[in-house]
Amino acid sequence: MLDVVEVLLSHAIPSASYNSWEQQTQATCLPGTRAVVLDQIQRWADSSNDRAVCWLYGPAGSGKTTIATTIAAKYAQNNRLAGSFFFSRDPGHQRQSVDNVIATIAYQNAVSHPVVQNKIRQVLDFDSNIFTKSLEIQFDHLLIGPVRRRRFKYMASARNTIQTLCKAWIALNLRFNSTMPAGAQTLFEVCSAFLSCVIFYPPIDGVARLVIMILVVASLTRLPTSLSTIFHPPPLLVIIDALDECDDSAKSLINVIANNYHDSPAPIRFFLTSRQPEDKQITGAFRQYHDRIHFINLLDSPAHNDIRLFSQKEFNNLQIKHSQYFETLKESWPSSSDIDSIVNKSQGLFIYASTLLNFVGDMDQGEIPVQRLKHAMLQDDGLDALYRKVLQDAPEFNNPDFKPILGALCFLHDALSLGSLVVLLRLGSATNARRVLRGCKSFLHIPPTDHENITFLHMSFHDFLTDRNRNRWIDPVEQHLSILYDCVQLIVSESQRSRLIKETDSDFAELSTRYAWANWHRHLVDLEPSGGGTVNRLKTQFGEQYESLFLCFLDGLGDKTFQRRAITPPGLEPNISRSEDEALSDQIRRIRATQGSPRVDQGL
Repeated sequence: MLDVVEVLLSHAIPSASYNSWEQQTQATCLPGTRAVVLDQIQRWADSSNDRAVCWLYGPAGSGKTTIATTIAAKYAQNNRLAGSFFFSRDPGHQRQSVDNVIATIAYQNAVSHPVVQNKIRQVLDFDSNIFTKSLEIQFDHLLIGPVRRRRFKYMASARNTIQTLCKAWIALNLRFNSTMPAGAQTLFEVCSAFLSCVIFYPPIDGVARLVIMILVVASLTRLPTSLSTIFHPPPLLVIIDALDECDDSAKSLINVIANNYHDSPAPIRFFLTSRQPEDKQITGAFRQYHDRIHFINLLDSPAHNDIRLFSQKEFNNLQIKHSQYFETLKESWPSSSDIDSIVNKSQGLFIYASTLLNFVGDMDQGEIPVQRLKHAMLQDDGLDALYRKVLQDAPEFNNPDFKPILGALCFLHDALSLGSLVVLLRLGSATNARRVLRGCKSFLHIPPTDHENITFLHMSFHDFLTDRNRNRWIDPVEQHLSILYDCVQLIVSESQRSRLIKETDSDFAELSTRYAWANWHRHLVDLEPSGGGTVNRLKTQFGEQYESLFLCFLDGLGDKTFQRRAITPPGLEPNISRSEDEALSDQIRRIRATQGSPRVDQGL
């Protein structure tokens, strides 16, 4: 028999689930917080109206993912969660595309609901290539269809239950028939005959009819609800978080859900979240189906009181964790005025309070928590002011390796483990990398092992570093040039590569070299559109090595030794003359125009 779960798993992204290992640091709402919003979502999810899609939106850091995680946990506990998919821009998570969304949710649904699993097995038996079909076909056959037929299982179960109860009540038949008034007897016969014909075929005898009538009379007040549950079981819930972190195909997913799904009552309801309507494509897609979507704007539910409660509880936990710093403190800390300042400075964003607590509780910088909170409160209001403070207070802020590490985390095309990142950026050792990043726990997750990835605690810090309208501390052009230089150095220098393999874990050297081969040209075409400007920047970046390293590298792409490792990207011809700057500019423009960011063979 076909192993449905195994087949679905091969096309799914398990890390996208709300309770995956990658999501383990994502908290749920603190009890007592976000009560109004959570109640609004639950009332929508439990209703039977025709608005089967709910869109929750708000600014970055306002707690959308925390709310989505809380709802997912609640409905999973009640066995009403079909599945969840949490998008992420972090390349280490591989959750930027809609390609695997349906398979991932279908996988979770099949694991949680055996009835659905059997229906999906029928789909896979009929069409084993379903995963190559359009998003719309996958949506209908793997997600909606199996749940749409779920109600018949409920009906069969109800019939079996009634038959069992009928047999149990046979002994009461004579007593009730002998004492029943004539009028009631007639009514009983009519009603029982009707129910017998509707529920059973062929009609059952008088004993079973009697039992049915007793059950009907006894539960008359609950009959409408019971029948509704039998014939229309409560809808399952699908949760899709952070649509704004999806690639350009987010609109197609919204269109499939909102435009092609008209079941009433809906067997599945969809809860979607994204940032405030900044993305015109996402916003336009939602507004297009406004009559089918329930809108929730987080800004309509001020979070100041919730942030106050969150801050008080977490500061209390901080004091318990680091009690040695507070034993001699005579007054209460933080003071009520401190809490008021935190609430006001947060501007309604939970991420402000969370980042502040991480900053105050980071013991790697020498200051005690009381001092760190005092210094943080001197900053201007808002998240950017706090991010600027925690960034500039990093002990190794002026270390020449500090900025390249953060830049690589922002602009690498594929995620690298800490160990592989050390090899690519030539940082010497993972110990050195950790030393450079000490004091950064308020905005980075630094793994305990070298085989895991460094990640941002919240993507709003990534935006702060790279957005030209905010801080723009890390320039994309400068960073892509830097990574390109590192890639070329790693590829060309065979002696260095051999030394690295000997001195470091060979897996790290292998993975970093694979990355260099697969992505050097992607960083090249990610530079500014002007070919001439690009050449000048390349000359500046490589300096005296422009000809001896970079152009030799391009020449080498025509060598068979190089070709064993990578196929020359489409549009880039080998053996470029070292004096033909304009030819190189044309080559770069050709790649950008024809391929965007072409991939090369990663075989080594």
